[in-house]
Amino acid sequence: MQTAKIVQIIRCWCLKVSIVVYSLILILHPLFVWHLWSYWWMRPIILFFLPSTLILVFWGAFFSFGTVFAFITRGNKDAQAFYLKVQFTVVYYFFRFMHGCEVHGYENLPKGGTMLAVFHGPAIPPDAAFMMSLSYLRDGRLLGCCIDKSFFENPFLKQFWKLLGCSSGRQEFLEDLKNGHLRGVAPGGGHEAMFSKNY
Repeated sequence: MQTAKIVQIIRCWCLKVSIVVYSLILILHPLFVWHLWSYWWMRPIILFFLPSTLILVFWGAFFSFGTVFAFITRGNKDAQAFYLKVQFTVVYYFFRFMHGCEVHGYENLPKGGTMLAVFHGPAIPPDAAFMMSLSYLRDGRLLGCCIDKSFFENPFLKQFWKLLGCSSGRQEFLEDLKNGHLRGVAPGGGHEAMFSKNY
Protein backbone atom coordinates (compact mmCIF):
# COMPACT_ATOMS: atom_id res chain seq x y z
CA MET A 1 0.00 0.00 0.00
CA GLN A 2 2.86 2.37 0.82
CA THR A 3 4.49 1.66 -2.54
CA ALA A 4 1.29 2.56 -4.39
CA LYS A 5 1.14 5.88 -2.53
CA ILE A 6 4.76 6.67 -3.46
CA VAL A 7 4.11 5.78 -7.10
CA GLN A 8 1.04 8.04 -7.13
CA ILE A 9 3.05 10.96 -5.67
CA ILE A 10 5.81 10.45 -8.26
CA ARG A 11 3.27 10.33 -11.11
CA CYS A 12 1.62 13.51 -9.83
CA TRP A 13 4.93 15.38 -9.65
CA CYS A 14 5.97 14.11 -13.09
CA LEU A 15 2.72 15.49 -14.50
CA LYS A 16 3.25 18.86 -12.81
CA VAL A 17 6.86 19.09 -14.01
CA SER A 18 5.87 18.14 -17.58
CA ILE A 19 3.19 20.87 -17.64
CA VAL A 20 5.72 23.47 -16.43
CA VAL A 21 8.38 22.33 -18.94
CA TYR A 22 5.86 22.33 -21.80
CA SER A 23 4.74 25.86 -20.86
CA LEU A 24 8.35 27.08 -20.76
CA ILE A 25 9.05 25.55 -24.17
CA LEU A 26 6.02 27.34 -25.63
CA ILE A 27 7.12 30.64 -24.10
CA LEU A 28 10.81 30.40 -25.01
CA HIS A 29 10.45 28.80 -28.44
CA PRO A 30 10.26 32.10 -30.40
CA LEU A 31 13.49 33.25 -28.73
CA PHE A 32 15.30 30.08 -29.83
CA VAL A 33 14.00 30.45 -33.40
CA TRP A 34 14.97 34.13 -33.51
CA HIS A 35 18.49 33.28 -32.31
CA LEU A 36 18.94 30.30 -34.68
CA TRP A 37 17.60 32.16 -37.74
CA SER A 38 20.92 34.00 -38.07
CA TYR A 39 22.62 30.70 -39.00
CA TRP A 40 21.85 30.07 -42.68
CA TRP A 41 22.11 26.28 -42.37
CA MET A 42 19.40 26.23 -39.66
CA ARG A 43 16.76 27.97 -41.80
CA PRO A 44 15.59 24.85 -43.71
CA ILE A 45 15.24 22.94 -40.44
CA ILE A 46 13.26 25.78 -38.85
CA LEU A 47 10.99 26.03 -41.90
CA PHE A 48 10.49 22.25 -41.90
CA PHE A 49 9.28 22.23 -38.28
CA LEU A 50 7.29 25.48 -38.56
CA PRO A 51 3.85 23.92 -39.29
CA SER A 52 4.03 21.50 -36.36
CA THR A 53 5.32 24.29 -34.13
CA LEU A 54 2.42 26.54 -35.08
CA ILE A 55 -0.03 23.72 -34.32
CA LEU A 56 1.57 23.16 -30.91
CA VAL A 57 1.49 26.88 -30.11
CA PHE A 58 -2.16 27.05 -31.21
CA TRP A 59 -3.20 24.09 -29.04
CA GLY A 60 -1.16 25.37 -26.10
CA ALA A 61 -2.77 28.81 -26.29
CA PHE A 62 -6.21 27.27 -26.85
CA PHE A 63 -5.84 24.94 -23.86
CA SER A 64 -4.46 27.73 -21.63
CA PHE A 65 -7.30 30.07 -22.59
CA GLY A 66 -9.82 27.32 -21.90
CA THR A 67 -8.35 26.61 -18.50
CA VAL A 68 -8.42 30.27 -17.44
CA PHE A 69 -11.89 30.74 -18.92
CA ALA A 70 -13.26 27.71 -17.05
CA PHE A 71 -11.78 29.02 -13.81
CA ILE A 72 -13.22 32.53 -14.26
CA THR A 73 -16.74 31.48 -15.35
CA ARG A 74 -17.36 28.80 -12.77
CA GLY A 75 -21.05 29.60 -12.26
CA ASN A 76 -22.06 31.18 -15.57
CA LYS A 77 -23.75 28.42 -17.61
CA ASP A 78 -24.30 30.56 -20.75
CA ALA A 79 -20.63 31.50 -21.01
CA GLN A 80 -19.58 27.89 -20.45
CA ALA A 81 -22.00 26.61 -23.10
CA PHE A 82 -20.69 29.15 -25.61
CA TYR A 83 -17.08 28.21 -24.85
CA LEU A 84 -17.83 24.49 -25.15
CA LYS A 85 -19.46 25.01 -28.54
CA VAL A 86 -16.45 26.97 -29.81
CA GLN A 87 -13.96 24.51 -28.37
CA PHE A 88 -15.69 21.40 -29.65
CA THR A 89 -16.17 22.95 -33.10
CA VAL A 90 -12.42 23.61 -33.36
CA VAL A 91 -11.58 20.13 -32.05
CA TYR A 92 -14.07 18.45 -34.41
CA TYR A 93 -12.79 20.13 -37.57
CA PHE A 94 -9.15 19.75 -36.55
CA PHE A 95 -9.45 15.98 -36.15
CA ARG A 96 -11.82 15.68 -39.13
CA PHE A 97 -9.55 17.40 -41.63
CA MET A 98 -6.05 16.98 -40.19
CA HIS A 99 -6.39 13.35 -39.06
CA GLY A 100 -9.34 12.10 -41.14
CA CYS A 101 -11.35 10.88 -38.13
CA GLU A 102 -14.81 9.50 -38.90
CA VAL A 103 -17.57 7.91 -36.86
CA HIS A 104 -19.61 5.15 -38.48
CA GLY A 105 -22.92 4.14 -36.90
CA TYR A 106 -23.40 7.25 -34.76
CA GLU A 107 -27.13 7.16 -35.54
CA ASN A 108 -27.37 3.86 -33.61
CA LEU A 109 -26.35 5.53 -30.34
CA PRO A 110 -29.17 6.48 -27.95
CA LYS A 111 -30.31 10.10 -28.09
CA GLY A 112 -31.26 10.11 -24.41
CA GLY A 113 -30.40 8.12 -21.33
CA THR A 114 -27.18 6.60 -20.11
CA MET A 115 -24.38 5.41 -22.34
CA LEU A 116 -20.92 4.09 -21.54
CA ALA A 117 -18.38 4.37 -24.37
CA VAL A 118 -15.28 2.18 -24.09
CA PHE A 119 -12.35 3.26 -26.26
CA HIS A 120 -8.66 2.61 -26.74
CA GLY A 121 -6.50 4.62 -24.36
CA PRO A 122 -3.30 5.81 -26.04
CA ALA A 123 -1.13 8.54 -24.53
CA ILE A 124 -3.14 11.20 -26.38
CA PRO A 125 -6.61 9.83 -27.18
CA PRO A 126 -7.75 11.60 -30.36
CA ASP A 127 -10.71 9.28 -30.77
CA ALA A 128 -12.05 10.31 -27.36
CA ALA A 129 -11.66 14.03 -28.11
CA PHE A 130 -13.32 13.58 -31.51
CA MET A 131 -16.23 11.60 -30.02
CA MET A 132 -16.67 14.19 -27.24
CA SER A 133 -16.88 16.98 -29.79
CA LEU A 134 -19.24 15.02 -32.05
CA SER A 135 -21.68 14.15 -29.26
CA TYR A 136 -21.77 17.75 -28.03
CA LEU A 137 -22.20 19.31 -31.48
CA ARG A 138 -24.86 16.86 -32.72
CA ASP A 139 -26.87 16.12 -29.57
CA GLY A 140 -25.79 18.83 -27.12
CA ARG A 141 -24.68 16.19 -24.59
CA LEU A 142 -21.26 16.00 -22.95
CA LEU A 143 -19.40 12.72 -23.22
CA GLY A 144 -17.30 13.05 -20.08
CA CYS A 145 -14.43 10.67 -19.48
CA CYS A 146 -12.86 9.07 -16.46
CA ILE A 147 -9.37 10.53 -16.08
CA ASP A 148 -6.53 10.21 -13.61
CA LYS A 149 -7.01 12.00 -10.29
CA SER A 150 -3.68 13.81 -10.62
CA PHE A 151 -5.33 16.05 -13.25
CA PHE A 152 -7.70 17.33 -10.56
CA GLU A 153 -5.00 18.50 -8.14
CA ASN A 154 -4.33 21.74 -10.03
CA PRO A 155 -7.23 24.16 -9.36
CA PHE A 156 -7.16 25.56 -12.91
CA LEU A 157 -7.17 22.13 -14.52
CA LYS A 158 -9.81 20.90 -12.09
CA GLN A 159 -12.29 23.53 -13.30
CA PHE A 160 -11.39 22.81 -16.93
CA TRP A 161 -11.97 19.06 -16.61
CA LYS A 162 -15.23 19.64 -14.73
CA LEU A 163 -16.36 21.95 -17.53
CA LEU A 164 -15.74 19.11 -19.99
CA GLY A 165 -17.72 16.70 -17.80
CA CYS A 166 -14.76 14.55 -16.75
CA SER A 167 -14.47 12.83 -13.38
CA SER A 168 -11.73 10.96 -11.57
CA GLY A 169 -13.34 8.84 -8.87
CA ARG A 170 -15.29 5.62 -9.26
CA GLN A 171 -18.21 6.80 -7.09
CA GLU A 172 -18.55 10.07 -8.99
CA PHE A 173 -18.39 8.17 -12.28
CA LEU A 174 -21.11 5.73 -11.20
CA GLU A 175 -23.34 8.57 -9.98
CA ASP A 176 -22.97 10.28 -13.37
CA LEU A 177 -24.04 7.07 -15.09
CA LYS A 178 -27.03 6.70 -12.75
CA ASN A 179 -28.07 10.29 -13.52
CA GLY A 180 -28.25 9.52 -17.26
CA HIS A 181 -25.05 11.16 -18.48
CA LEU A 182 -22.81 9.99 -21.30
CA ARG A 183 -19.49 8.69 -20.05
CA GLY A 184 -16.40 7.22 -21.66
CA VAL A 185 -13.65 5.09 -20.21
CA ALA A 186 -10.35 3.72 -21.53
CA PRO A 187 -9.53 0.40 -19.84
CA GLY A 188 -5.97 0.58 -18.59
CA GLY A 189 -5.75 4.29 -19.32
CA GLY A 190 -2.59 6.18 -20.16
CA HIS A 191 -0.38 4.03 -17.93
CA GLU A 192 -1.14 0.90 -19.93
CA ALA A 193 -0.75 2.80 -23.19
CA MET A 194 2.73 3.96 -22.20
CA PHE A 195 4.16 0.96 -20.35
CA SER A 196 2.22 -2.13 -21.41
CA LYS A 197 3.19 -4.53 -24.15
CA ASN A 198 -0.44 -5.71 -24.58
CA TYR A 199 -1.62 -3.23 -27.17
